Amino acid sequence: MRTPRLHIPLSAQGLGLVRLMQAALAGTCLLLFLGMGWLWWDTQQIESEIRQDEKAITQIMNTSRQFRQHAEAKGYNLSDQWLQTLPQHVAFAEELATHQKFSWTQLLNDLETAVPARISMESITLDFRNSSIALSGAALTLEDLSALVHGLEQHPAFQHIVVSNHKVQKKKDQKRKFSFIAFSLAVTYQPGEAAHSPQQIL
Repeated sequence: MRTPRLHIPLSAQGLGLVRLMQAALAGTCLLLFLGMGWLWWDTQQIESEIRQDEKAITQIMNTSRQFRQHAEAKGYNLSDQWLQTLPQHVAFAEELATHQKFSWTQLLNDLETAVPARISMESITLDFRNSSIALSGAALTLEDLSALVHGLEQHPAFQHIVVSNHKVQKKKDQKRKFSFIAFSLAVTYQPGEAAHSPQQIL
C-alpha cells in the first residue's frame, strides 16, 4: 500500500506580488535617477550659457565705455540726455534727405508775405511727415496775433492754422516796461499752392 504524498507550500502567500512590487519600485527608482541626471546636465548647460552671455555683455559694456571715452576725447557729446534725443535727430535728418527739393527761401518768402510787420518770429519747426510747420514768436497785441492768423489764412500756401498757445508776458528794457503776446501755432504748408495761385497777399 502506497503512502500518499503531501505537497505543503513553504513560501509565504503573496510573495509573487511582493516581488512584482519590488521590481516596479526598482524601475521607478531607476527612472528617477535618470531624470535627476538629465536635470543636472540641463542645469549645467543653462549655467554655461548664462556665463557666456554675462561674458559677452561685459565685453560689450567695456567696448561701449571705451568708445564713449574716445568720442568725448574728440569733442563729441554722447551724454545720456543727448542720446535720448538721437532718434529724433535721425528721423528729422531722414525726412530732410527725402525732401531735398524743399526750399527754405520759398518758405521764408511766403512767411514774409503773410506775416504782419508787428510780429516777431522766434522759431520755425518743420514736420515733413504732416506737411506742416510750427511757428513760435511774439505779437505786440492780440489784434496783431489775429492779423497774423488772418494773413496766413489768406495766403494760398498755408492752411489749417491752429493757435496752440498764447500768453501775455512783460519785459523791461533800458527805457520802459512793455507787454507782448508770446504765441505758438501750427499750420499746414503747401508751397506748390502759392506757385500756382494768381494772387499774392500784399
